[in-house]
Amino acid sequence: MSAKCRYVRRWISTLRSELYAAVSMERLLELLNGYLEDVGEDGVEAPLTRDDVAACLKDAKIVAKGGREVVLLWGPDDLIGKVVEAAAENGEAVIAT
Repeated sequence: MSAKCRYVRRWISTLRSELYAAVSMERLLELLNGYLEDVGEDGVEAPLTRDDVAACLKDAKIVAKGGREVVLLWGPDDLIGKVVEAAAENGEAVIAT
Protein backbone atom coordinates (compact mmCIF):
# COMPACT_ATOMS: atom_id res chain seq x y z
CA MET A 1 0.00 0.00 0.00
CA SER A 2 1.32 3.43 -0.91
CA ALA A 3 2.02 6.18 1.60
CA LYS A 4 -0.80 8.14 -0.02
CA CYS A 5 -3.32 5.35 0.61
CA ARG A 6 -2.14 4.82 4.19
CA TYR A 7 -2.69 8.53 4.76
CA VAL A 8 -6.21 8.54 3.25
CA ARG A 9 -7.26 5.40 5.12
CA ARG A 10 -5.96 6.77 8.41
CA TRP A 11 -8.12 9.89 7.94
CA ILE A 12 -11.18 7.76 7.16
CA SER A 13 -10.50 5.62 10.22
CA THR A 14 -10.30 8.77 12.36
CA LEU A 15 -13.59 10.09 10.97
CA ARG A 16 -15.22 6.73 11.69
CA SER A 17 -13.92 6.73 15.25
CA GLU A 18 -15.61 10.13 15.68
CA LEU A 19 -18.80 8.54 14.28
CA TYR A 20 -18.91 10.52 11.06
CA ALA A 21 -21.37 8.75 8.74
CA ALA A 22 -20.45 10.53 5.52
CA VAL A 23 -18.37 13.41 4.24
CA SER A 24 -18.50 15.28 0.95
CA MET A 25 -15.56 14.59 -1.32
CA GLU A 26 -14.93 18.33 -1.39
CA ARG A 27 -14.68 18.51 2.43
CA LEU A 28 -12.54 15.37 2.65
CA LEU A 29 -10.06 16.80 0.15
CA GLU A 30 -10.06 20.06 2.11
CA LEU A 31 -9.16 18.18 5.30
CA LEU A 32 -6.54 15.96 3.66
CA ASN A 33 -4.82 18.73 1.73
CA GLY A 34 -5.05 21.28 4.56
CA TYR A 35 -3.21 18.91 6.87
CA LEU A 36 -0.59 18.19 4.21
CA GLU A 37 0.02 21.90 3.70
CA ASP A 38 0.14 22.70 7.43
CA VAL A 39 1.94 19.66 8.84
CA GLY A 40 3.01 17.39 5.97
CA GLU A 41 3.23 13.64 5.78
CA ASP A 42 6.24 11.54 4.80
CA GLY A 43 5.91 10.27 1.25
CA VAL A 44 2.71 12.19 0.47
CA GLU A 45 2.67 15.31 -1.66
CA ALA A 46 -0.18 17.83 -1.82
CA PRO A 47 -2.54 18.27 -3.41
CA LEU A 48 -4.42 14.99 -3.34
CA THR A 49 -7.15 14.71 -5.96
CA ARG A 50 -10.53 13.03 -6.08
CA ASP A 51 -8.97 10.24 -8.13
CA ASP A 52 -6.23 9.74 -5.53
CA VAL A 53 -8.84 9.33 -2.81
CA ALA A 54 -11.05 7.04 -4.90
CA ALA A 55 -8.09 4.79 -5.70
CA CYS A 56 -7.34 4.40 -1.99
CA LEU A 57 -10.85 3.66 -0.74
CA LYS A 58 -11.25 0.11 0.44
CA ASP A 59 -14.23 0.01 2.77
CA ALA A 60 -15.81 3.39 2.01
CA LYS A 61 -17.97 4.10 -1.02
CA ILE A 62 -18.47 7.20 -3.18
CA VAL A 63 -22.03 8.14 -4.15
CA ALA A 64 -23.31 11.02 -6.26
CA LYS A 65 -26.11 13.17 -4.90
CA GLY A 66 -27.34 16.46 -6.33
CA GLY A 67 -24.30 16.84 -8.56
CA ARG A 68 -21.88 16.36 -5.65
CA GLU A 69 -19.93 13.35 -4.48
CA VAL A 70 -20.18 12.02 -0.94
CA VAL A 71 -17.96 9.41 0.69
CA LEU A 72 -20.02 6.99 2.78
CA LEU A 73 -17.74 5.94 5.59
CA TRP A 74 -19.76 2.95 6.84
CA GLY A 75 -21.95 0.18 5.56
CA PRO A 76 -25.50 0.47 6.94
CA ASP A 77 -25.15 -2.41 9.42
CA ASP A 78 -21.78 -1.19 10.70
CA LEU A 79 -23.12 2.30 11.32
CA ILE A 80 -26.22 1.05 13.12
CA GLY A 81 -24.01 -1.09 15.38
CA LYS A 82 -21.81 1.91 16.23
CA VAL A 83 -24.83 4.12 16.95
CA VAL A 84 -26.27 1.48 19.30
CA GLU A 85 -22.87 1.07 20.97
CA ALA A 86 -22.48 4.84 21.44
CA ALA A 87 -25.99 5.15 22.90
CA ALA A 88 -25.35 2.26 25.29
CA GLU A 89 -22.06 3.79 26.50
CA ASN A 90 -23.08 7.45 26.60
CA GLY A 91 -26.84 7.33 27.10
CA GLU A 92 -27.40 8.82 23.65
CA ALA A 93 -26.16 8.97 20.11
CA VAL A 94 -26.50 12.26 18.26
CA ILE A 95 -26.36 12.89 14.53
CA ALA A 96 -25.60 16.47 13.49
CA THR A 97 -25.72 17.94 10.01
